[in-house]
Amino acid sequence: MEYGEGAIFGCPAHDQRDFEFAQKYDLPIIPVVREEGAQATETLKKVYTGDGVMFNSEFLNGLTVSKAKEVAIKKLEEKGIGKKTINYRLHDWGISRQRYWGCPIPIIYCKDCGTVPVPEKDLPVVLPADVEFTSALDKHPTWKFVDCPKCGKQAERETDTFDTFFESSWYFAAFCSENKSIDKDACNRFMPVDYYIGGIEHAILHLLYSRFFCRALTKCGYFDIKEPFSTLITQGMVCHATYKDENGKWLFPAEAKELIARGAKVQVGKVEKMSKSKKNTVDPNFIIEKYGADTARLFVLSDTPPEKDMEWCDDGVEGCSRYVNKLWRMVMQLRPVNIHYDNESVTGGLLEYRKKIHKLLHGLTDDLENCRLNCVVAKFREMTNLIAEIDVKTGKSLIDEGICILIRVIEPFIPHLAESLWQGIGGQPWPKADESLLVDDTVTIAVQINGKLRTTIKVAINLPQEELKKIAIDSVSSKIDQSKVRTVYAVPNKIVNIVI
Repeated sequence: MEYGEGAIFGCPAHDQRDFEFAQKYDLPIIPVVREEGAQATETLKKVYTGDGVMFNSEFLNGLTVSKAKEVAIKKLEEKGIGKKTINYRLHDWGISRQRYWGCPIPIIYCKDCGTVPVPEKDLPVVLPADVEFTSALDKHPTWKFVDCPKCGKQAERETDTFDTFFESSWYFAAFCSENKSIDKDACNRFMPVDYYIGGIEHAILHLLYSRFFCRALTKCGYFDIKEPFSTLITQGMVCHATYKDENGKWLFPAEAKELIARGAKVQVGKVEKMSKSKKNTVDPNFIIEKYGADTARLFVLSDTPPEKDMEWCDDGVEGCSRYVNKLWRMVMQLRPVNIHYDNESVTGGLLEYRKKIHKLLHGLTDDLENCRLNCVVAKFREMTNLIAEIDVKTGKSLIDEGICILIRVIEPFIPHLAESLWQGIGGQPWPKADESLLVDDTVTIAVQINGKLRTTIKVAINLPQEELKKIAIDSVSSKIDQSKVRTVYAVPNKIVNIVI
């Protein structure tokens, strides 16, 4: 029955239910699809449901299954006996809730006229203010009674409200519209939404209904958008170990720690997604009070990619807290005095530091655009360490530039600290990496002796082969007798192999 109006046909070679039926009643089983590269066979010991190539199928022989579908549909259309159509298997959706909060459903029930929509001039239907939040609208003494818009007789409003999924399945269009429910020009200009971020349960239901609404609104002429969202990111779950006392009662992590410290017996269970029922949750208020909101935020964003599950780890939180404090101390000690940097004085070893900082900036900007948030954190932490290594006496200008870049790139992750650090310095737009610093002018070359790696050398890119060979031999002069060198093979910018 789940096929709706679709045709059901017997194809025992490629459907398990038909296969078993045909075997039981000794019906012929003629295969029409074979695995690509496999030999055609007329007997099947088990059903084949995979993809492949058609045979025993006349004009479709030799085609893949997907191509055969196209050819068959085209032939049916040419003969005028069928046409291609798309069926959406969207299940019925119970969108109403028996509660106060939610959008009122604009329907009135009249004994004489039946179901009557609320006239457009009376929209929106507003919820009553004098209501107990624990009671449904059906119990309100006055709000639900209204005159029928058609006959004027006494009638009743629909007292169910829309499920909140219903409103959120099209509110992206409302957000684009300022003074009316849906502004067509604004929606066409701003949409689709760049990122849809949510848990996997929303990706299945909410995303599905949002796409349905988008198609329906486009079909009704409200805007011209095929898909409401450009990119889907399903967040992983935050997980934690589970604990029980000796009587099998669930314990909060803090309770378990306390019992263990007292020498009591505690059962440590597997790591599972945080849930109130199993008490394996961590109180965010405790973390914020002890470490601050920035530390909690940094840990969650830095531990794993957004789409993967993460295991909550107290040591990880401690590590993020140490970094936040280290960053604060470093900026306070090396506070930039000038955001107009003297790049002319940055040469030699300082230039190498500046190149590394700008390469990290370039990389983390790309990571941020592609939602690789944990990679961004790794790069700005590396940038912090680089800045801390620079000699203050000779590289103050570079330190100033590095700190201003660093404060700006941490802002999406550690916003409160970033805002405090800007005080007295002044903010700036998102920094742009100097492209001239992204191009390497040196390359690291592996030096082998008889095919075994002995050392590496850093040389100019595209160094002439003879010079490269000479430098390579000099780099291993203490390990070989140069008079026994038979030949030297050099692959520019990659490797040198000395054969002795």
